[in-house]
Amino acid sequence: MTHNDKIAALMAAINDNIILGDAEKSVVASALVEGFIRILEVEDAEQKAQQPHCYFPVEFSPAEGFSLWNSGGFRGSEGKGTSLVSVGVDGNHTRILRTMAEVNGRHQLTVVYPGCYIAQGNTVDPLSSPVITIYQILGFSRSETGFQARCSRILRTVDNLEEDKRERFGLLVSVCREVCITQNARTILWREG
Repeated sequence: MTHNDKIAALMAAINDNIILGDAEKSVVASALVEGFIRILEVEDAEQKAQQPHCYFPVEFSPAEGFSLWNSGGFRGSEGKGTSLVSVGVDGNHTRILRTMAEVNGRHQLTVVYPGCYIAQGNTVDPLSSPVITIYQILGFSRSETGFQARCSRILRTVDNLEEDKRERFGLLVSVCREVCITQNARTILWREG
């Protein structure tokens, strides 16, 4: 049964039990549609809450283990900036295995392991602070497309970090923010500021 069928069935039940004019029927039908939209939004939020993990693509080599591409930059032509940056459990960057200078693309391939943090930044304005979400790697799995890091969301921020989080995440958020708002980014500079 589609949502339109459900709304029609509810309207039929209302019409069988209450005498309404055409204008009132239109208001009730509109309210039912709005109610179904709200129900869908709540169901979507519940489904996301039941799947609290998200996944990021990683590479694997027997010699080095798992690694993640620190990447991103602001694309003026698309009007959006993105970044993906990882650090170790101590909040400092991990060993860099390889570098690339892709414009707004891959910059550094770094070692990652369970407990590491990944920051994901997104913005539509290079002059404003991006939304940065920090995840912690729980483990790794293999998918049809390759390997992926299974992560749990730890923190979401737009402004500066609170004092208690600054020591662990200050460098990560600073670098992630800088990559996200830099037009035609080709590299990552590891500095807090």
